[in-house]
Amino acid sequence: MKRAFTGLFMLMAGSLLVVQLAGANAIAGKVCLFGELGYSMYAMEQFNEQVDLMNELIEAMGLTSDGINKLNGGLTFGGGVMYGLMPNLLVGLEIDYLTAASKGEGEASGDIMGITYSVSMDMKASAGALLIGPVIKYAMPMGDKLLLTGGIGLDYASVSGSTKIETTMDMMGITDTTTEEEKMSGSGMGFKILVGGEMFVNPMISVGADLGYRILKITELEDEDGEVIEVADEDGNLENMELDYSGLIIKGGVKLYF
Repeated sequence: MKRAFTGLFMLMAGSLLVVQLAGANAIAGKVCLFGELGYSMYAMEQFNEQVDLMNELIEAMGLTSDGINKLNGGLTFGGGVMYGLMPNLLVGLEIDYLTAASKGEGEASGDIMGITYSVSMDMKASAGALLIGPVIKYAMPMGDKLLLTGGIGLDYASVSGSTKIETTMDMMGITDTTTEEEKMSGSGMGFKILVGGEMFVNPMISVGADLGYRILKITELEDEDGEVIEVADEDGNLENMELDYSGLIIKGGVKLYF
């Protein structure tokens, strides 16, 4: 009886060891669901040039303001599904949402021929982008719990945003507010390169992070009427408005393997 119990114990211990080792070394045939949170940097050269021009206009109008914020990056929310096609190869589909927002305020007060007045401006711009596309990763196990990865992915981006300026004028106790808002939308294709790793907490769950670079530019945006939106550069030349989401990516998350 004692010998049988010892044999059963050894069998159970050996099975548990095999399961533990399977974490980082047996991804083939497994489905992986994941969710991630991170930060993406944006180039946005043209957009930030427009911000500089707007800040110069605010200063010329005599408004007291800290200026409109430049758009250099934003939080990234994402998730997706992957499949272990081979022992060292994962393929799947990834969805990301890139937040992008800028705002500023300005105010001034004084008097004209003894009549006091005050004016304030509230300026907001949003350009969130929804990305979806395939991704492929090469996975290299390092021991029984660590997995190093490197891969590439394509992104189809759909952008929906707006610019809004609200001006409030108060003169002789009469307040008047005007709002100018322009909505914009557009789409484009890009790609990204990622390197990272993940550590298995148990055979089904891992935590990890990725560092990468994205190249993605929306070169044409339309307003609500379907007209292409144009902006003037510092020399007064008109050009298509564009949004450039190219830049570094850093994100981390949790993955579930089935």
